Order: sequence, then C-alpha cells, then structure tokens
Amino acid sequence: MLWRPGDAEFVRKEFLFDIEFNSFLTVTVDEGNIYALVAPHGDIVKAGFKDPIVHFKKLINGEKPSLGLQEGQVFYDCYLVECNGEMLLVYKIYSASFLSYKVVSTFEIFRLDYSKDAWIEVKDIGERTIFLSEYQGRSSLVSNPHVKTNSIYFTQRRHLCIFDLDDQSIELSLPCPNVSKSNSAFCWIWG
Repeated sequence: MLWRPGDAEFVRKEFLFDIEFNSFLTVTVDEGNIYALVAPHGDIVKAGFKDPIVHFKKLINGEKPSLGLQEGQVFYDCYLVECNGEMLLVYKIYSASFLSYKVVSTFEIFRLDYSKDAWIEVKDIGERTIFLSEYQGRSSLVSNPHVKTNSIYFTQRRHLCIFDLDDQSIELSLPCPNVSKSNSAFCWIWG
C-alpha cells in the first residue's frame, strides 16, 4: 500500500525491482523521492512512480562502509538522512546489550559520492543537526541557540541525548525533566 501527498487514500501498487534483496534497512524521502538502503549488500535504490507500478531502480552498487567497531560494539542501527543536498548514511553504534537494553556508544557518518559509487566518511556537518527517531532521521540547519550544531539528537529509552561530533561525547538533555519519568515514546515532528 502506498500514499503520496494529494492522494485521497492509500492505493495498492505493484512493485518492480531491478535487484534482488532481503529487506529495506532504512528509507528516507528527499524532495518527493523515496530512497532506500537494501539488504544484504547495501545497494541504494530510488523509487520511480509510473502508475500502477512503483519501480525501484539501483542507484549505486552495494558495499556499505566498513565500521570501526571496537570490542563489545556489535550492534548498530543505520539511517539514510538527507543533509544539505547530500545523502548521508548514519550508523548508531551500541555497546554490548544488557538484558535487551542497548547502550549507544558512538556514531559514524558517511556521505554518498555518486561519482565514485562510494561512501566517504564525514566528521563534521557544520551548522546542521541530525535528529534520529527509532526508525528515521532528518537533518536541519540550526538557528535556535538552544540546539547544538554539528550534533546528533537521539533518544535512548526515555531520555533525549546529544552526540557531539566535535568531541565524540554523549550528553543527556532533559528539556522537560518529567519526560524521563513517564512511559512514553518519542518522535520528531517536522514543521
């Protein structure tokens, strides 16, 4: 089922794929286009719409970037994020899991270089900030003095955390101290 802005309801579509894959690892939307990183190889595909078919076409070949995982860092989530006109692949890396609770230890970011069909490591996103929810990520140019630039905002259980790309540190941010006491889920709302 698919819904696009302007549609009155969800519509059943036929999907056509240029490649074989197991699943979508992460999906993002940029300027009305749908992009996905697919398993097992890490190919990037773009959805094209030609009624009644949604055609997923491979943009680049696989080979997700290799991560610099340290001992005990065995879990990660990945996100495709549009950032200032570029496609980023953001890895949220966890330390060992304790009783099904993963602790975020660091992040790694890669920029898609379409001309080389390769991912290039990124250490700085400038005046932008990345916001990650459980399933997706967005970036934004920051003009609010209370939001840190060159950082990644993410949730860990019921806590809002900030990863600073400059010094690779993680800090807890409780803009509303009562939030951490409630049993609620977090999501980002874009305006």
